[in-house]
Amino acid sequence: MTATVDAGLRQSREATVLAHLDAEKHRDLGATLATFKVGAARLELPGGEVADGPAKVADTYRVLFHAFPDLSTPDLEPGSLCHHGDLVIGEIRLQGTHMGTFRGLPPTGRRIDMPLVAIFEFDGPDLLCERVYWDRLTLFIQLGVARDPNTRAGKLTTLLSHPVTLARATIRARRPGRRQTRIATPCAAIRGGRLDRRGGGGTRHAQEITSRAFNSELIIR
Repeated sequence: MTATVDAGLRQSREATVLAHLDAEKHRDLGATLATFKVGAARLELPGGEVADGPAKVADTYRVLFHAFPDLSTPDLEPGSLCHHGDLVIGEIRLQGTHMGTFRGLPPTGRRIDMPLVAIFEFDGPDLLCERVYWDRLTLFIQLGVARDPNTRAGKLTTLLSHPVTLARATIRARRPGRRQTRIATPCAAIRGGRLDRRGGGGTRHAQEITSRAFNSELIIR
């Protein structure tokens, strides 16, 4: 059972979270770090990226602030925060313009605007860790380096980029004893057969058999 947080501690934690988000919004590195417990800071981002310790957290923020110099979040009302034991949880939006190198990607000048969930972990009144979740595919689509997999262009990109994976998935789905399902993948036209695993032929063969999808009743729509 989750322990009840008294009103005074709730208010203190909410004030810390709001100060933290405001500092991030204004890209004030010093003020952002100051919201963490002295000597302790941890930032966890999607994809398993972890910055542990004030120095590494500062480096991570510098990369973000450089890549998105106008990075900000809309104002968050205290009442919209949720408390769960030692956690304070908020759903916000992340907005900014890609004007600097980000994860090796040169600036695209594209605007991002996506939802995220931020979870703040406390020890009493002290902030220990910020854990952030966002949809990385949405980010990559908005930066122009990925396609929506539900669009025609996205399905074609998936076909060309992952022919072996798609071919194997289709063959597996058509094995005897499996329930037959109309699957909307580009390689749905495959009617059995095996991939040639010799000398790199698997990729070529997969591309050949998946290309039949363009004449199939299950063609990309």
